[in-house]
Amino acid sequence: EIILVTGVQTCALPISGGGDGEGAAALVTQQADQREFLDRLCSLEAEGLKHMSSSNFRFAATRAYAQIVDDRILFLQMERIEGLPSMATFIGQALHPTVRTCDTVGARLEQLRTQAAHTADLLRTRLTVEAQQQNIRELEQLQQNSRTQLLLQESVEGLSVVAITYYSTGVLGYLAKGAHTLGWLPLPVELTLGACVPLIGASVYLGLHRLKASVMGGKAH
Repeated sequence: EIILVTGVQTCALPISGGGDGEGAAALVTQQADQREFLDRLCSLEAEGLKHMSSSNFRFAATRAYAQIVDDRILFLQMERIEGLPSMATFIGQALHPTVRTCDTVGARLEQLRTQAAHTADLLRTRLTVEAQQQNIRELEQLQQNSRTQLLLQESVEGLSVVAITYYSTGVLGYLAKGAHTLGWLPLPVELTLGACVPLIGASVYLGLHRLKASVMGGKAH
């Protein structure tokens, strides 16, 4: 975990990924928690920027005032009275700690804002990577479904060839029986139908194949 401690609140950010055995509900809950942490981090960063914008000009004014005081003391060239601290030492001991405190507070605010920003960037990156992984899993699932549909389609095409050939042979059988009764067909009906079955099957297969190619070509355009 990444522990982010500020003067306002503390955030514990889980960065270890779950195992492959976690369910979809656990993954959704984890992502929701991470988004909540990201919202809190963004709030902390915004609050840090607010404090910095409201304090920096005061800190800058304090440093400018301290510099003016140092310049005036240097210009006056006050001499030290024996047994007493000099005026420059007295004023410096009273003023310079305040300036250092302002600098320390400003640096601390900048550090907290930078830490919150870096942690938020890390969490955004993690959420982006998880979203990409989820998209990859969905694409793989779609690919598997496409393969299954392709296999089913090929099976249906084979069954369609058999069914159309069967019914076409039946219709042709009625025609052959009629022609044999009228004496137009010198060969036996069964022999004629047996010889025609491969031709009918091949014709049906080629017809379906051309129809499929035409439909797929139309979709491509």
